[in-house]
Amino acid sequence: MAEVNDAILDTLARFMGGSVDLDEEQNHCLGFVTSVIQDACKIPIAEFYSTYVHDIADPKEHWTEDEPWARDAEKSLRNLGMGVPLASAKPGDLFFIWRDAEAHDWSQREGYPVYYGHVGILLTPHDIIENVDALFRQHSFSRGNIQITPRNYWFKPSDVIRFDPAAKPKGS
Repeated sequence: MAEVNDAILDTLARFMGGSVDLDEEQNHCLGFVTSVIQDACKIPIAEFYSTYVHDIADPKEHWTEDEPWARDAEKSLRNLGMGVPLASAKPGDLFFIWRDAEAHDWSQREGYPVYYGHVGILLTPHDIIENVDALFRQHSFSRGNIQITPRNYWFKPSDVIRFDPAAKPKGS
């Protein structure tokens, strides 16, 4: 697994150096992370979603199953056995926050808030790189929509995932 984390960190270094393009569309935290994994592990993006993101966290909250949320990826990757304890987190691991990024009133269901979830990548033992509006990260180093946030200004993650391209659902 160290090789995957090293490849993720290599992709991020090349991105910060300007030699690789990643998904930087505003508020596409999952798109950014999956584009990193796509480059690092040489997995086509459609294959990533069809193979690794198969669980919808709460189907009654979704308006479409075509566009998975960070919560869905978190649940799927955890169910594939990729979760690691927070104390064992290493650079290159994915940090998820389940109850983050509350949806606006247009996607609320039955009077309760809907959360997309959020995901970033542990860049160093002390920093997380993420795609989030700088408005929400006053203590971050900002490059457009990409923030490098000191870990002590981040929320406690609901899951830490060490991506393993070999972990696939039964029948794959």
